Amino acid sequence: MFNSFHGQTQKTFQGWVSSSFRSPAVSDPVRDYLLHLAVESPAGKYQALWPHQREAVLRAIFVNEIFKPHDAGWKDLLLNVVTGGGKTTIIAAIMAYLRVCHEIRSFLLLSPNTIVRERLRTDFEKPSRDDSVWRRFNLFPPEFAHFVHDMTLHVLQPGAGSAGIRSAAVMLGNIHQLYTSSSQGAENLGVILNHLGRIGVFNDEAHNTVAPKYDEILDLLSRSGKTVLRVDTTATPDRADSETPRSRMIYLYGIKEAVKDGIIKTVYVCQPNIKTVELTYTDTETGQVVRVEEVPWEEIDAKQIPATKWVTSPKPLRQQLEMAKRRWMEQVKRSGGKVVESSENVKIGGQAKWRRFEAQEGGRYRPILFVVAVSIKDAYNAKRVLEEELGLKTFVIASKDEEATDISPEQRKSELEVAMTIGTEVDKERHSAVVSVLMLREGWDVKAVSVITLLRKFSSKVYGQQVIGRGLRRVFPRKEDEKERLIVVDHPKLDHEWLWQMIDAYVKTDVGIQDELDLDEGLEEPEEVDASEDKIDIPEPTDEGDEIVLPEPPGIEDKPLEQDWTEYLTAIQYPRERIAVTREDRTGESERDLTGTGFVTTVAYSDVEKKAAEEFIPPKEAIPIDQRQKELCDQLFDLTVEVLFNNGLPMSGRAVIYKVLLTHVGDKFLGGQTIGQCNSESQLLFLQDSLHYVRRVFDRQELLKAILDKPPNA
Repeated sequence: MFNSFHGQTQKTFQGWVSSSFRSPAVSDPVRDYLLHLAVESPAGKYQALWPHQREAVLRAIFVNEIFKPHDAGWKDLLLNVVTGGGKTTIIAAIMAYLRVCHEIRSFLLLSPNTIVRERLRTDFEKPSRDDSVWRRFNLFPPEFAHFVHDMTLHVLQPGAGSAGIRSAAVMLGNIHQLYTSSSQGAENLGVILNHLGRIGVFNDEAHNTVAPKYDEILDLLSRSGKTVLRVDTTATPDRADSETPRSRMIYLYGIKEAVKDGIIKTVYVCQPNIKTVELTYTDTETGQVVRVEEVPWEEIDAKQIPATKWVTSPKPLRQQLEMAKRRWMEQVKRSGGKVVESSENVKIGGQAKWRRFEAQEGGRYRPILFVVAVSIKDAYNAKRVLEEELGLKTFVIASKDEEATDISPEQRKSELEVAMTIGTEVDKERHSAVVSVLMLREGWDVKAVSVITLLRKFSSKVYGQQVIGRGLRRVFPRKEDEKERLIVVDHPKLDHEWLWQMIDAYVKTDVGIQDELDLDEGLEEPEEVDASEDKIDIPEPTDEGDEIVLPEPPGIEDKPLEQDWTEYLTAIQYPRERIAVTREDRTGESERDLTGTGFVTTVAYSDVEKKAAEEFIPPKEAIPIDQRQKELCDQLFDLTVEVLFNNGLPMSGRAVIYKVLLTHVGDKFLGGQTIGQCNSESQLLFLQDSLHYVRRVFDRQELLKAILDKPPNA
């Protein structure tokens, strides 16, 4: 996204700051407030704004006071600040400025989803408490200190009604609570437009704004004359469809700068060492194994195995999660604690089913392992491995977004309540791991997340950054001498080098299970960085070598669709063999002579590998047909959400794409039947195993746009 704050604008701003904010256009109350923000608190009584937070606030005030009166195009501003960079404090400081200097008494704070809303609620509720954002940063000058009592909060949510809007200063809600398509939304919007004075609008996670209904509400508030200033905040304004929020970016504080300043954790990526790979080919009609081959790792590229096969096939999944557990144990040690075996081991029928390990009390915090899966099915498979084999209490977040109807509001609320407590003493079950999929891409910012394990491939730089951002917040944000590291367990076949370059991560390859990482390796004092580096467009990863190239009939090329999309999908052919990665031979340590006799002993990668009878076997063959059918429908719905998001298309198109997907897989895999009509276990399993290929076909903007422009039965 283009940064509007450059050239002469930047020079004028710098001159204004160096003159102690003197300008004929700036009133004395505004200058007094700016001087208040610039002065350090006595004896550290209050927390000081970080330099980048102060810079963001100063730029917003500068533009509002000096540019906007002459050019209304500066009324809608965007601050691009990294996750963990303290956007909430920036928002509160600008609110305080509007209250003190312009007598604005009403502020609308918009969030894209429930998780973000609940995090903001925690920051803004009970403004008079000593640890509120207002008091902690001393945002009101002494002569206006009483204003803090006026900054009351009203949360817009289903069933809350609109009565609190008139009396509260800060109205917090998801944009859905202002949509006129519902009676409650129309009532909320009517009260804001008809019964409030001038307002300041703050739009958090603003990359979600690019949607017709969202823009419609923001435009309506602007045209009404109510909005005196709108401030968008986000860490990722650029989207896959090249659309950006309709506001002017005036500040960019990116990952590289934040790492250098010690504002966020440094990212350390570790990838396993792999010697050989066993591939198993199964006939889709009979279910019989056709052949098994062992391939040296250096020759595996020629096989072009789908990327996610490397981390969702049972054996590699188990190995990857074991590596993640070892990294988690290192982070527990780094936190000052130690891993102990709990006395609360799970027993079934009087027999110990699995042991449980957790971080012992006494550490400065309890590190959390965060696992990112492709689908709900894969998420629960990961949970089984983490709990039943590795002994880590694991929580799966299965909720979809605000408009999804697959689960009840009660279940969604219950899940979010647990998710927000993980990593704290409020978590009574003391979870050590969390598994989630596409739906949890922002808002869930648990500072104790210390290890992230990727069980999926990213093709969107926006989504990739958002997921890694879940672990960037520091546990001790104000302790500059505290080195904090986020370990990411990656697989070399996921081809994420572009992402690690973008966020300036250190990548350690050929990591063995017995290796203990030196988290300071390669992480010397970072060099000076230019903020503009973060706005360079990093090329999207190519598809070469990460998926099996689908056979396509003559005439079909990878270019904008020049034919009817129905003909295009009809021509697609899928492989008729299922390929599984059934073993990866890894080495925990290099081969060495342990006997003193000259014989070489190989250190096993995993204790479980020594006990073949206990090897993890996914239980997918053991579920009823109707459950398999529902599972497949859920996976296809998730796939629909994912491809729309990756290509920057509105979620309002979900129903259309989902319908086309169901018809397509029925024709290609189920002999024209629907999923609900198909009672063949082998056909359903084949479809489930082939969703990697279906994803590749539909993860194409030209195809999705063609379908949305001309939906079936239109």
